[in-house]
Amino acid sequence: MAQLTYITYAELIEAFDENLVRRLGSDGTTPDDGTGAPILNAIERASADVEAVAIKGGRYSLTELTALQTADNWALKGLVCSLTLVKLYERRGPIPDDIKRLADEVEKKLKQLDDGYYIFGTDAQGAGRVGIEVIDVYTRGNLNMVSDSRYFPRRTDRTY
Repeated sequence: MAQLTYITYAELIEAFDENLVRRLGSDGTTPDDGTGAPILNAIERASADVEAVAIKGGRYSLTELTALQTADNWALKGLVCSLTLVKLYERRGPIPDDIKRLADEVEKKLKQLDDGYYIFGTDAQGAGRVGIEVIDVYTRGNLNMVSDSRYFPRRTDRTY
C-alpha cells in the first residue's frame, strides 16, 4: 500500500516558490514538474513523519488525519510542506542557514505535536486533552490505598 500523502505538488508550490521546488527536485538539467520521484518521495516521507508523531500519542487517528487533509487544514498541510522542503534540501547536501532555521522550527512543532501543545484545529475527540481520573475517598479506602500521612490525618475509612 502506498503511503498516504497529506499534500499535493500543487499545494507544495502554493506554499513555496515553484522554481525553487522544481530545482530542488531536479536530478538533471530539466527542473522537475512534480511528477518525478524526488519530490513525490519527499512528500511521502514528510507525510509519514508527521503521521507517525500525530498517531503516536493517540491524539489523532488515521481517519481524523485524512479528514483534516480533506478539510484543507493548513496547520497539517503547512507542517508537511515545510518538512518536505527541508527533506528536499537535505538531499542536495549542506543546508543553508535560513533552511536550518526552518528545520529547527519544524522540529519544534513536531515535538509540540508529540507533547500535545500543537493541535491541528479540529474537533478530534481528546486531541491534546489530558485525561483526569479521580478516585473518591470511599473507593480509595476499599482499594486499600494509603494516603500521605504527612499531609493528611490518619484515615478512619479503611476496610479491614
